[in-house]
Amino acid sequence: MNIAILGGTGYLGSRLLRMLAGHGHRMLCICRKPQEHVGDVQIEYCDLTDMSRGIQSFLPDLYINAIGRYLKGEASESEVLEANFEVPAKVLHTCVASGVKRVITFDTALPNDFNMYTFSKKLFADLGHWYADQGRVEFINISLEMFYGIGEPENRFLPWVIQRLIDHMEIPLTEGSQKRDMVCVEDVLTAVLSLIRVDMPQKYVDIPLGAGEAPTIREVVEYLHKLTGSQSKLLFGKVPMRCNEPNTIADREEMSKWGISIEYHWKEGMKMLANHALEGKAQSVEGKGINGEDGI
Repeated sequence: MNIAILGGTGYLGSRLLRMLAGHGHRMLCICRKPQEHVGDVQIEYCDLTDMSRGIQSFLPDLYINAIGRYLKGEASESEVLEANFEVPAKVLHTCVASGVKRVITFDTALPNDFNMYTFSKKLFADLGHWYADQGRVEFINISLEMFYGIGEPENRFLPWVIQRLIDHMEIPLTEGSQKRDMVCVEDVLTAVLSLIRVDMPQKYVDIPLGAGEAPTIREVVEYLHKLTGSQSKLLFGKVPMRCNEPNTIADREEMSKWGISIEYHWKEGMKMLANHALEGKAQSVEGKGINGEDGI
């Protein structure tokens, strides 16, 4: 199958890119900074500025939108809107015009009026619904819960917390009463493999994707604190809760209808993350000389 992917240089997208290429699919990564390969897998790349020609030449059967720009750092609301809606919409239009049969996009399980990130994600899903209603494409909208995995960016919540825990630093937090379904990236990848060929009863479908469990943020952080043997002070309530902070959980029965099964539940996943971080810390210490310099 010919698969075009947008967001293939990000954490989730790059994992999808390598996995699907490894399963024998021909991959086209649409991005701002084309590369020659990802790891040891050869990938075709297409610059966004030359996107139309690249797609028309590649003729994808499937378009996966894995782009996700968050309201973090210096990102403005207009940049978030452009990345999560305007760019994917242009690629969608070109892919449909080139005869793409199916689209898979990663939406968020958070409410669409929560912030500009969630709003822009819902906008793209609505556009996909319109194309599907016109009979022009099959559109799968994945309502993705909070995902995690080894190697994710350090500025995401779980890696940030774990690093501070193993460094025994104070951690300012909200009261932590919000419930979050946390799904391992490995389960996300397996789900996509099921969905690229699944029979669809209608042209547009919404599919939840999570672990089907929703611990509170406080439960998760306290469990990581225990796993790491940390002496960090957990400053719950130091950070104000966001307005209208939601609780989210994926519907397991609905996922099972689409052949999606979950291997990692949240405590297993947290053990995996904590063990990996602790092993990395131990290796870092072993690699230092007595004066803290590289022992080579």
